[in-house]
Amino acid sequence: MKLAIISLSFVFANFLFAVNGAEISDECLGCICQASTGCNKDQGCSDGGVCGPFLITWGFWSDAGKPVLKGTQPNDPAAYSSCVNDMFCASETIRSYSRIFGKDCNGDGAIDCDDFMRIHKFGPGACDTPTMAETPFFKEFTKCKSIVNPK
Repeated sequence: MKLAIISLSFVFANFLFAVNGAEISDECLGCICQASTGCNKDQGCSDGGVCGPFLITWGFWSDAGKPVLKGTQPNDPAAYSSCVNDMFCASETIRSYSRIFGKDCNGDGAIDCDDFMRIHKFGPGACDTPTMAETPFFKEFTKCKSIVNPK
């Protein structure tokens, strides 16, 4: 039964990926990281409940499928913080979240880096927020994007 559920989950995840057809690029991840913390790999966790260079919450990590470092189990008390404080695992968390929740947030007809950035910052339910352009996060992201031109 457990194998059937895992197989069904894998098929569903692949279906969702095939439907939205977009994958977040390394360049896009880099700009999200830059806008979040200046890509500070030593960021750690704050009292506000965000951790790592991408400022990932426990809920975001959980919704992404609870990715873990090798040798760690998702139910380990340190699984969340150890993953999101590791650049590779944190990147995989964002990739997974983007595959699951990717959508056209800005209404331009494409799912691209701008949408992934908005989903990362506001979540899929509020990623169409029009007030984003005035935030320091958005300004730093835009500056990075103009340099690396992520897809």
